[in-house]
Amino acid sequence: MTGYGVDLTADLHREGINIRHLGLIRKKFWRQLTGLGSLNFHTKKLLTAIDCTKQCERGDQIKFRGLHFKISKDEKDIFDLTQIPLDRLFSQNSINHQPIFAGEVKNDSNSEKVRDLLLAEMIARTMKNILRQYLRHAAIKMKVSVKNVQITLIAEFLSIITGAHEHSDHFWEEQLYLGIVNRFGQSAISAEERKVYRLKMQHMVVFMVKRFTDMNGVKLSNDCVAYLYDAPVMFR
Repeated sequence: MTGYGVDLTADLHREGINIRHLGLIRKKFWRQLTGLGSLNFHTKKLLTAIDCTKQCERGDQIKFRGLHFKISKDEKDIFDLTQIPLDRLFSQNSINHQPIFAGEVKNDSNSEKVRDLLLAEMIARTMKNILRQYLRHAAIKMKVSVKNVQITLIAEFLSIITGAHEHSDHFWEEQLYLGIVNRFGQSAISAEERKVYRLKMQHMVVFMVKRFTDMNGVKLSNDCVAYLYDAPVMFR
């Protein structure tokens, strides 16, 4: 898969990393957690404005105002709706209402782009798998594989990717989200992303369509490709 000038799939294969680990890899790139945090002097508790337990877990590395901490693995340290337990005491002046980041890579300069690229690949692969389920079901029901049905289903799925389909939002929030989690793990996409990731991934529509069509052996006409590149979002 080529995006932002990087062929991640080739790199993963070259390093012997299975595609199923895309979710774990995405988690290692820095992301901002929802909500702000506060850290008081001589404490090990990062106080949070909202529940962060679904966005990170014990052992994860977090960054707060440029400082790196690990979330405590000690079950005795409370990790709940209002606080994240840290692995060491904070000995500087208190810091209030600042963003919290989670990740592992040393350089966070391209984390957002890489996370989007990895998610786009997982979306395209999951859409391919769901499409195949629909095609198998249609073939079993009709007792024959009909080309017109295949073309119609593929067109419907492409409209779902671009957001033009009337059920796009529901499909992304339910079948696609659950499909991503089932294949790539909960690390691949957080519960907080579930209702917003379709809109956040609009800038990757062309890439996702290309990956989806390539993986399914579908060739779009030159005119269709030109129109898609010109106005990809909501393209039908």
